[in-house]
Amino acid sequence: MSISYCCPNCNKKGKLENGTFSCDMNITLTGNGPVETSIKCTDCDRYLVVEIVAKIGETVLLPGDWLMTGDNSSSQKQHFIYIGNGQIVGRQSGGDKKVVSEDMRVYQGKKTWLIYRGGAVAANNAKSRIGEYLVSSNSELFVGECCSRGAISKQVDEVARIIAAGFATR
Repeated sequence: MSISYCCPNCNKKGKLENGTFSCDMNITLTGNGPVETSIKCTDCDRYLVVEIVAKIGETVLLPGDWLMTGDNSSSQKQHFIYIGNGQIVGRQSGGDKKVVSEDMRVYQGKKTWLIYRGGAVAANNAKSRIGEYLVSSNSELFVGECCSRGAISKQVDEVARIIAAGFATR
């Protein structure tokens, strides 16, 4: 069995396999305990963390992936950015419009789609906005901005189309 680790700051990798640790970074041994409390990335002075590989079906998620969850019967979809290591960034659920980082297990068991691969730029944009309060409660607009795809929303466009159709019938 092997366990993958990464530096939470620079994202360099390490692996513990059959009692042997190998890595692509400079490390400092600080004790005899588990990797998480005994091996530091020397460049960042941060302890290594277990690296989580997240998937949708067989597709491995990459930092910056635009994800959407919701059921097919609802026009309400939740959009968020995967930032790596099992974490997502999106608009907080409920009445608050704050941008938060969450463990993606909060959506476990819900149908989720990969919409767009935004890359490191999208992940960094999303991380830089954690704690920000959004003017709009639309998570699709937020994620579109993080992916540098502009403030577009199929949900908003659909509501506008329905309203316009209602006025056209009068």
